[in-house]
Amino acid sequence: MAAGLNAGAPMDAERGPEGAKLSARIHGIAVGYGFIAGAVAGVTFFLMKTLQHLIWDHNRAWWYTVVVVMLGGVLIALLRNYSVEADLDDQLDPQGPASGQWRRIAVLAMSAVIAIGFGGAIGPEAGLLAVVTEFSVIIKHRIARTRAEAALIAEAGNAAVLSGFYGAPPVGAVYRQESPSMGRLSVFGASLAGFVAFILTSRVLGLESHPLELPGPDVATLPGLLAAIPAAVGAGLAVLYLLVRHWLGRLVSKLGSPRVQTLVGSALLAVLLGAWPVLRFSGHDDFGVLLSHAEAGAWVPLVLLGLGKVVATALSLSAGWRGGDFFPLMFAGASAGAATLALLPLLDMQTAMVAGMAAATTVALRKPMAVFVLLWFLVPDVTVLGLAVACVVAVLVLKALPERLLAVGHGSQSADH
Repeated sequence: MAAGLNAGAPMDAERGPEGAKLSARIHGIAVGYGFIAGAVAGVTFFLMKTLQHLIWDHNRAWWYTVVVVMLGGVLIALLRNYSVEADLDDQLDPQGPASGQWRRIAVLAMSAVIAIGFGGAIGPEAGLLAVVTEFSVIIKHRIARTRAEAALIAEAGNAAVLSGFYGAPPVGAVYRQESPSMGRLSVFGASLAGFVAFILTSRVLGLESHPLELPGPDVATLPGLLAAIPAAVGAGLAVLYLLVRHWLGRLVSKLGSPRVQTLVGSALLAVLLGAWPVLRFSGHDDFGVLLSHAEAGAWVPLVLLGLGKVVATALSLSAGWRGGDFFPLMFAGASAGAATLALLPLLDMQTAMVAGMAAATTVALRKPMAVFVLLWFLVPDVTVLGLAVACVVAVLVLKALPERLLAVGHGSQSADH
């Protein structure tokens, strides 16, 4: 936090001319910086996708995947000594790091772009948040007059990134549901501004967006209450993910320096992705593979895809590849949910897949409200009852899990030891 910042007035300003001016300043800061943060995230995401296309659009041979992923691991290992790793919730901490530098932002951006561009089984959101978090430090040191304003800048930047990237303005405002009130109207304004800026930036840069490839709902089938079954399977897969993350984290920590950890972990990741290339990337653009298997009744491949994605994502993060686990867990959960159709042939495919997705992501991220809102936006004509049932099942599973295990997944980024 910048030295000399006063505690300041609360977010709900007092009535009167001075209070009105303070309120207008707070809202202006939130919306204005939210727009800037959304644009920064849009540019960073554009660099990620551009590098990804440059690398992967020309060669699909297994050996090429191994070489590229290993090269990405080498580059990330070289950069690890110049960045401080943090999980997703650390990056969302309104207090933020003590200081920020442009070089630090550049290193974080390069690490995030390389992790996505070179095929890591991760999503871009944690890398985007890392870059904007550091940028927020610079902004709040320049314009914040009080601690409350500095905290709001950090909160606004995070909300803008999440809303812009996920394409759902309310998500950024509800993600930090356990945080104290910091002017929810201002944060929502930042979320909306970030969403608009992200979309505009993407269009100006020619970045295409692709909706999730999911089937439509079938209202003539069994009621959404049966979503509890694929939800339970998806939640179980998320628990397995947490266990694998925990085990790999302990194993990798014994290998030596962060660079050695990244090199060894990346070598294992390269072999896995070379053997099964569909496990590369976040999984957002690969839902068509799940649909093909489900329509063909290929239940065993669906199960293996879910398990493989869990291992690939856990290995990517444990090896220090900067990224998120939301979309990979959506892919894994959808795969597990679709596989339950072998036992529930009358349940519609969308409900089964969405239930698996919702439960898996809720267990891993511990954000049921954010997951509910996000999937409501992402999935056209989603069966709300099935989605709600899945989130409830996931919350019940969360209550049964030990806190030590939950701490492993309370973010989406590996940490230096």
